[in-house]
Amino acid sequence: MPNSKIFCNIPWYELNINMDGSFDLCGCQNDKILGTPLGEVWNIKKMTIDEYWHGARMREARLRKLGNEPDKMCRMCQAKDEIGYESSRKKEIMKSAIFLESFERSYEQSPNYEQFKYSEDNQGETKTFPHSLHLNMGFVCNFACRMCNPWASSRLQTEFKQLGWEDRKKKYTHWSDDETGWKNFTNYLDKNGDKLKVIHIIGGEVGFIPKFDYVLDYFIERDLSHDVNFSFTINASIDYTKYFEKLAKYKRVEIGISIESIDEMGDYIRQGGNIKEILKNIEKLKSSKTENMSFAIRTVPSVLSLPSYHKLVEWSWNMGIPIDNSLLVNPLWQQAYLLPDSMMEQIRNNMQRLLEKIPKQQSTEFFNQKDANKINLTIRNECESIINLTMKKRPDHADELLEICAEKLDQWDKLKKINLKDYSKELFELLSKYGYQGA
Repeated sequence: MPNSKIFCNIPWYELNINMDGSFDLCGCQNDKILGTPLGEVWNIKKMTIDEYWHGARMREARLRKLGNEPDKMCRMCQAKDEIGYESSRKKEIMKSAIFLESFERSYEQSPNYEQFKYSEDNQGETKTFPHSLHLNMGFVCNFACRMCNPWASSRLQTEFKQLGWEDRKKKYTHWSDDETGWKNFTNYLDKNGDKLKVIHIIGGEVGFIPKFDYVLDYFIERDLSHDVNFSFTINASIDYTKYFEKLAKYKRVEIGISIESIDEMGDYIRQGGNIKEILKNIEKLKSSKTENMSFAIRTVPSVLSLPSYHKLVEWSWNMGIPIDNSLLVNPLWQQAYLLPDSMMEQIRNNMQRLLEKIPKQQSTEFFNQKDANKINLTIRNECESIINLTMKKRPDHADELLEICAEKLDQWDKLKKINLKDYSKELFELLSKYGYQGA
């Protein structure tokens, strides 16, 4: 019997392709092999999807999920589980009718039990195939978000080189522009497109990436879209309603909208955006949605966003759009846990006051965090998980990491000729103690 705190069914059903073509276990994995020597080996530019799916790395991954040692690659889900949030791991095993509250019984009764047992008995091999593809389709982006990485933003690539954080000679390439990589991908689609049930696309900003349109059109042109759940993540800076006619042809569509704050900090964290315009665009998206469409606010709670997070949560509740947060794991110097106890207490009080406003909603034992029909339940869960987060013990090395945070932001803001005090006096006062000055 696998360990209920470790088991996850993703290695049997989902495949993730990073910007450089490296394969990873899932989109939530914190320490990706992207840009590493291992990523050069397990790469769609070097092997087919089938070869990777049945290769040593995936076999090992399945055996780890059946074992007792937590996977260090899965810290995000582990952190969510610790604070009572609905982690991706929990959501995924529910698709196999496995529930943490009755793990042993539901595991043995799962319709996929034989698949897991087969892997256990055959060194991690599987008879399954990926029914879900999590694809990075490009890095062209008009934003330079504080918690993001250069491989996901062309604008960050420029700024990191200007700051000396990246080698100025470094060139970023994308697997979808590589002849072999793209051929391996399209060949797989041609052979297995009718087996795929979930397509999730990220960028960059997908509206600027031509290969996004290719994948969107692919399933429609082959009359497969009615069986496919299509999802993608946007920053809401441009008009996506132009895609709605095509998206209406899919079985289900989910658009994740990445924002961190609805006040001035929204513009500080997600550089390049205008939060007032973004909120207007979200209202337009919501008013124009098709019947098969849903939205989720995608957040990354961090040192920078947590002090004003209650405003975002309340706005989301009023809009009727659920929140699906990805608790920040990297970079270490922006982790929410670093905030001092006094600030955590204030955050906790703000979330508690909001929690008291939200009516309790009757629910079954299991629910989907992104279900807009249960908005009171999902937002209450968001509040409770953040309250739990604020009560975690502050790490011993927090001050060291805040010094790095202050230094990094100071360099960055001098480059951009801005100052944190114009966005958050509270955070400015905190980081000034660690050396932040700004422009």
